[in-house]
Amino acid sequence: ELDQSDLDNVKMFALRLDANLSRRTTRKFARAFRDRLHIETVYLMHCRIALLSGIMLERYDCCRNSCVAFLGEYKECSSCPKCQLSRWNEMDKPYAICEYLPIIPRLQGYYQNPEMVEKLLYRSQQVHVPGVYNDFFDGLHYQELLKTSISTEDVLLARKLFEDPRDIALGLLGDGVQVFKKAK
Repeated sequence: ELDQSDLDNVKMFALRLDANLSRRTTRKFARAFRDRLHIETVYLMHCRIALLSGIMLERYDCCRNSCVAFLGEYKECSSCPKCQLSRWNEMDKPYAICEYLPIIPRLQGYYQNPEMVEKLLYRSQQVHVPGVYNDFFDGLHYQELLKTSISTEDVLLARKLFEDPRDIALGLLGDGVQVFKKAK
């Protein structure tokens, strides 16, 4: 059960995302309504939301030129193996950090919410009418994907993409992170 403070912070978190509020605006809002609402700093709000949701933000050090993330074989490197720039600044902090919200717990959370399950089933319940475009699922690319058999490591399976109503298509967007290094 959430207490009033948690409810205030969850609502502020949602408002912050929905209205794209800056940290500064969030602080001003918290100060303006401090006699009625208990709103944490943005950092503490994010920590509490992560704890309540069970989804923890993961942070990875990256090369400032986006050459590599310091993971796996590069985990112990103090400089980039590609461009040789230092991983750390003068204050022993990484020059660049990639923040990542793991996808698996988020998908699990979606399927634990009946309203979200209903929304996720939309794609499978939609009837495509050729020549009529209401959304992405009516597009030519998606319609071609529906005819594509699933294959893994040169093994062609009998199933087709998005045949199961629970199948989800994921897209990748990067904000400030260069996923692939530009060709030289």
